[in-house]
Amino acid sequence: MPTSRSATATVSLFIAITLAISAAVVYVLGHLLDNPDAAILTVLVPTTVAVVMTAREAGWSGVRKFLRLRGSAPGSVRLLVSTALTIPMLALTAIALGSTVTGESYDIEMPAEGLIILLPLLIVVIGEEYGWRGFTLPRLQVRYSALVTSLIVGVAWWMWHYPPSLIETGVPLDTPFWLFGIFVVSMTVVMTSIFNASQGSVGLMMLFHFASNAAFVFLPLLPENRGGELTTFSIFVALVLVLAAVVVRINGPDSLASGRPHQVRDRRPIALSVQEREQ
Repeated sequence: MPTSRSATATVSLFIAITLAISAAVVYVLGHLLDNPDAAILTVLVPTTVAVVMTAREAGWSGVRKFLRLRGSAPGSVRLLVSTALTIPMLALTAIALGSTVTGESYDIEMPAEGLIILLPLLIVVIGEEYGWRGFTLPRLQVRYSALVTSLIVGVAWWMWHYPPSLIETGVPLDTPFWLFGIFVVSMTVVMTSIFNASQGSVGLMMLFHFASNAAFVFLPLLPENRGGELTTFSIFVALVLVLAAVVVRINGPDSLASGRPHQVRDRRPIALSVQEREQ
């Protein structure tokens, strides 16, 4: 088991490599080759870097354990349902409030690509979540509280989106990057709560992220789907921020997970249970 200092150094290296490679991909494909669509390959970078670093630490047997989707906690239908429905329900609420405030309503329409668009969404979450959640969260929580860990990962995840935003890919169009950052960091807090409640389920992280991206695609939530109107998305971000604050208030900043009061005294059990699977 690595020390808290070495675990933090490992995560720092992961973040630096991930940001650097992603920026290089965007620059070469999006700028030099003028192919913004190909720059979406950056979504594969976090998981790829995490797998390579895990292989160096623990060999390919460690990688097989690392790629497990389930956490150490028993399965919970309630946790599964809340993971799948939280963001879509907040999105629908924001759409209703936004329509009331602006007086404008938009119908839910199937994208031109149809359900085939779900495949790229699945690739996105697989390409990101083993890195941002499976690799970083347990290591940082050896040293920091769940809330501080969420803020670190959330900011890194947000800044990772910055190079693609320069070529208008990977982030909502017509949206201030700072507002998108509030959403990303707030969502990270909620995701850490689910990750800890499940004792390290990357599968639930993928489901949460997938449901969020699907809401963006299928619901008239983003400015790009509402003629540039930003009010509805702003309401949505505010709702996610309020949810994150409620999670912190109810469960406490140390673990962000209910039903685990021992973690208020020692925040390491979650990190230990996840990293033991990698050894």
